Amino acid sequence: SAQEWTVRAGAVNLAVSALGREAGLAYAQRLTKDGELSVRLAAARVLAHAGDAADARAIFASALDSPQRTQAAADLAAQGDPAGLTALSADVRNSRNTPEQRAEAAMAHRIAHHVTPGLVAALADPNGLVRVEAAATLGALAK
Repeated sequence: SAQEWTVRAGAVNLAVSALGREAGLAYAQRLTKDGELSVRLAAARVLAHAGDAADARAIFASALDSPQRTQAAADLAAQGDPAGLTALSADVRNSRNTPEQRAEAAMAHRIAHHVTPGLVAALADPNGLVRVEAAATLGALAK
């Protein structure tokens, strides 16, 4: 119930280890209704890792049209959802995104544990930062 969303997100991240699985999941479930998207995404990650993948998937999918699209796409893709992979692939190639946003999308592939056509195409991005992040991500995923 803290006013700062960062405190609520941090609390949900520790919920399972501090409260145990059942109580932690119940706490995370409550925070999936929080007014701040970052808190809902943190709660969804807890749900995804603690066994409630369906509810987590719905929250990640609903955030694909938000400024936190790349993070949500990575988490969705990590659950094996093709919509997450499609969004990541598109984000890393989207020329309307800044180089930093494209590099973030390249790095987010590490969370997804997948290589997409967009990540491979990012090796030819006009910006060096994006090319380096794409190459580093491909190297990390190849291990």
